[in-house]
Amino acid sequence: MRRNNILTNFLLLGSIFSALLISVGCNTERTEWVHIGEWNYINNSTHTVEIIGGITDFTSSNPSYSDFTLQVNETHSLECRSNGESKIEAEAIPCPYEDVVQLKNRVIQVIIDKKDIVALDPKTSIRNRDNYVVLKLSPRHYRFTYTFTDEIIAEIKGL
Repeated sequence: MRRNNILTNFLLLGSIFSALLISVGCNTERTEWVHIGEWNYINNSTHTVEIIGGITDFTSSNPSYSDFTLQVNETHSLECRSNGESKIEAEAIPCPYEDVVQLKNRVIQVIIDKKDIVALDPKTSIRNRDNYVVLKLSPRHYRFTYTFTDEIIAEIKGL
């Protein structure tokens, strides 16, 4: 009789331990946070600037593209979203014009005054995040601003 009691206690303890393991194992959910990057482009030059090839959604395997034209004294904003941890640094927010592994052959172009077409190399002009003024709006939301001037346009054109 005592042997049955001991066996019953072991079975009961085993059941409780198994239930605990299952409940702990099922509660390993990971939270993905949405990161927002506002990429603002200001045209303070005397030229019209068209920008081709920006990615605006980094959460998809088939990302959205955004091409736009900036008239003189005009501003345009792109909002790029990505997923990740709850707090991030500005460097973790993807730039719409940086190299992305799945889109390595993508061409980023700037068309100046509807006639001068310039393919931008990585790490130059709008493709280099060091050329942006960065403002942190929240732990997962940053604003990046790039300003075109006549000097920058001359640099892009190689003058």
